Amino acid sequence: MDVSEDLLAQIWASLEETGVWVAPEAAAEVSAEELAELESAVAEVPTPTYVVVQPDLDDFAGEPAELLTQLHDRYDADGLYLAPQFYGGLDRLNLTDRAWGTEVDPWQALAVARARHTDDDGRVDDLGAYLVEAAELLTDDALPQAYEDEVASRSSTSTPSSGDGRGDDPVGGTLVGVALGLVVVAAVVGALRRRRRPRAFALPSSVVAQVREAQADRLEQEARSGLLVLGDAIRTHDLDPGDDSQAWQAALDHYDAAARVLDTGGSDLGVLDAVGAVVLVRRGRAALDAATAGKPYRPVAGCYLNPLHAPPTRKRTRLVQDGHTGDVPLCPDCRADLKAGRAPDALRVDRGGKAVLYVDSGVEPWASTAYGALGGDLVGALHRLR
Repeated sequence: MDVSEDLLAQIWASLEETGVWVAPEAAAEVSAEELAELESAVAEVPTPTYVVVQPDLDDFAGEPAELLTQLHDRYDADGLYLAPQFYGGLDRLNLTDRAWGTEVDPWQALAVARARHTDDDGRVDDLGAYLVEAAELLTDDALPQAYEDEVASRSSTSTPSSGDGRGDDPVGGTLVGVALGLVVVAAVVGALRRRRRPRAFALPSSVVAQVREAQADRLEQEARSGLLVLGDAIRTHDLDPGDDSQAWQAALDHYDAAARVLDTGGSDLGVLDAVGAVVLVRRGRAALDAATAGKPYRPVAGCYLNPLHAPPTRKRTRLVQDGHTGDVPLCPDCRADLKAGRAPDALRVDRGGKAVLYVDSGVEPWASTAYGALGGDLVGALHRLR
């Protein structure tokens, strides 16, 4: 039995008995009382739940998700798995979750626990208390309200009014009930105040006249390669006093979200999920760059017609499709194509033998948010809609 197999056996023996594994090197961070509370909280969760605290992940490519996957696959135990990934110390961490055979999503519980137990510099005040809080919140009926009060409201008050910041509701308000994913966003209000009505461009029917799916395999490879690079950059960088802790957390959140999309897709990752993973990795890299520069992270909206294109122009474009009008961000190439009467290189997929623009695909959270082009928290949307 090699080292990793022996470690897996030790971890599973503890999980099978108590639902919790705390590695010896982390034992000092979780008191005996906290460990008992954590085991009790895990036992109360209706879904089988396992908490794995294993700082040394060298045998698992440095990824807690890989450790959790190997545990599940080896012992064939469905349920919810939680494991912290540490960055430069046991007080710097992000909780990773993986689930098999259950629809439980711990996103809100983890977000509230993080809000209650991390300081402005992103340091966890007490690892044991943090884990206990996260486990207890999984069965707390007041969790949705706690999330709104302690996480969502704080995000909305610190988010720029441009609509691209974290914390906006990507499926609320104007985004619901508008066919084809086109909405009249805030820019329309300003446009109506101008004396001259802005020129509106009709999306040519030729855009959806034929199927031209992006190569899913190539995009998946790009996403996986980018995820590895981003993970290495996160692991090798210590959070300095001058770094922006919120941007740092955004990098962790986007990294974990991209990993989730790639993991759940398996060997049959659809083109829209592959694009989503690429977008999340790119945003994670931007967040990390902002963090190390000591700047807040503000997601930049991508091109509405194709999120893989260059960043959009500052001026939004009025787009008309099937009688619906909206002001949307477009890259220079797509805008130039529309002005010239050419069909832009839009992202479209086959649905029922018919080629449709991705916003009409019904695949969430990409359709309703336009991969973040319509504003909102793309990571939060992923957790809510998947």
